[in-house]
This record gives sequence, structure tokens and C-alpha cells, in this order.
Amino acid sequence: MSEYVAEVAWRAGELATAMASGSRREDWGTSTKHCTADNQERDRMRVSAEIDERTLRGIYLSAFERVVTQAQPWTVMCSYNRLSGTYAADNRWLLTEVLKEEWGFDGLVMSDWFAVHSTVEAASSGLDLEMPGPSLWFGEKLLEAVRKGEVSEAKLDDSVRLVLGLLERAGALDAPPEVGDLSQDPAHAQLAREAAEASLVLLKNDRDVLPLDLTKVKKLAVIGPNAAAASIQGGGSAQVVPYRAVAPLDGLRVYPPTESGRLTTWIGVGGTPAWRPHGAVDAGLSDRPSRHRLAPRRPQPAAHHGPEPARLRGVVHPAPQGGQAARPDLPRRAVPDARLDDR
Repeated sequence: MSEYVAEVAWRAGELATAMASGSRREDWGTSTKHCTADNQERDRMRVSAEIDERTLRGIYLSAFERVVTQAQPWTVMCSYNRLSGTYAADNRWLLTEVLKEEWGFDGLVMSDWFAVHSTVEAASSGLDLEMPGPSLWFGEKLLEAVRKGEVSEAKLDDSVRLVLGLLERAGALDAPPEVGDLSQDPAHAQLAREAAEASLVLLKNDRDVLPLDLTKVKKLAVIGPNAAAASIQGGGSAQVVPYRAVAPLDGLRVYPPTESGRLTTWIGVGGTPAWRPHGAVDAGLSDRPSRHRLAPRRPQPAAHHGPEPARLRGVVHPAPQGGQAARPDLPRRAVPDARLDDR
């Protein structure tokens, strides 16, 4: 869980605490990250957040304090950035004085991936585990620092105890559990879908345009580069293998027609279609696993030149009369069905 769950500190703390508490009830571990002031993407690996202590505690640390003191996550991950000139992984005030001593955190403090920049400073400041392995700054370098007396043996023992305790808690010291490919498990996919549908929030609905009234709407322009691409996630730790990915255009193509007509879907900006995904526009919704369907090369945008205004050009055929019934190859579970209500 990260600070990104909400912009307001109180709300972020409440949501993270609920997630960590629920996970603990199921005997699952959670990692609270990124501690702290990780609030910009540009130059995030070395920028220094210059924040006075009152502001830091009132805004940036309060969410972490709430989840640490109320839900006891298994680990806390420190951030890439500097805090008032000192990298978070080297910041004793943050990791030891506040997190471990003031808040009473007794779990493991780990680094973000490649966020460590020292050996003696990081180990002495409260960092227990450098990620990922093999270590660049811990490992043999840390062992040598202990031998030279630059890092206390007691500190090393404490970190080792926390690492082994985490492994034992997670069952990693026992026989490894049998884990299948949950991404292709229909039951897990259905649960994930229900959770996603329940979390949808419509913030604005001018003129009650949604849900679409197909007795009035005959043509729909789909604007944007991701219309025909299932752009559903980021990279790194945010990347997962979905059970099935549905592009917005694909979902609209099977939108149920009415007796009086059917919906014609358009896509594009400029004199040519804005996106030409290889094998995607006319492929429809395949029942194959998403890892196979997402294999074609990434779509490339088409440029629009000249003084004439950009025009929309249709590149997708209308859905056939009869909608889903006329497309037996389209699995019903792949069709988006989130609906509006009156609440």
C-alpha cells in the first residue's frame, strides 16, 4: 500500500489501515510505502523534499503513522528521494527515531528497488534489507563494515532477526506452497471484476448522457490513443497479468443494439485513423488468454498535418444486429457491464 491511495492524508491513512488490517486477518503480509514525501515522479530517485517538521508530520507522515500504529504492517519501504538533503534510506531520524522508536514499529524496514546509496549510513540509520538482491551496498560490504567496527554487530543481528522472522512468518522457511496461475483462474477473475465494478465512481454526468440512450445516439466518436488498446496498468510493481483485457472500443462494439437501430462506433483524430493497432481493430474480443492477445506490437499514433481542422474518420464497422447473440465467439464475461444507479 502506498501514499497514492488518496491525496488527503487522513483518507490515505484510513484506506491503508483498512487494507493492512484486512490482510492481517487473512494472515497476509503488507508493505507500506514509500516512506516518505515521495510525491513527484520527475527526478524522484534523487530529488530532495525540503519540508519543515510540522508540515511533514501534519501531511506527509500522518498517513504512515496511522497505518503503522493501528494495523502493524509486516514491512515498511522507504522512498527513493532525499528528505531535507538526506536519502530516506540513510535517514536515522525517519527510520529509527520516528518509525521504530516513536511509533513502535517492530517489523522490517526495506528499501525501494535500488534506493540504497551507502553501507554504513543506511545500516546505522535503521534500514534492515536492501532490495533487490544480490545486494550492491549490503551483503559483503556490510559484513566488512561490521568487521571494521563501522556498523555494530548488534545492529546486524537485529536486521538478520527481522529478515528471518519475516521469512518464517510468510512460511518461506517451510516447504514452498503450491501456487498456480491465478491470473487464469475464472473464480479469481470474477472476484476481481466484482471488486472493480463496486469501486467505480461516476464524478460527473452532464445532461444525463450516461447510460447511453441508443434510441437517440446513433454514432459515437471515441477520441484518444488508447481507445483500441487495453491500457489498464502501469509498469514495475503495478504490472500484473489480467485474466482478460478489454479495450474501450471493443466493449462499445458489442454494446447491445436497440430495435430501432444500432450504434456505429468511430475512432480517430486527423485525416487518418489516430491509432492502427496491429491485428486489434477488427479482431474483436478473443477468448484466448490476455497474454497471447496482447502480444502484437504497440500501436503507433498517426500525425495530422496542414491547416485544415482534424476530421473524424470511421475505422470500425458497426456491431452486427443482435449484439452478443450474433457473436458467439465473444464470451459474455468479457463484455463490460458496470451500470449506473440512482445513488
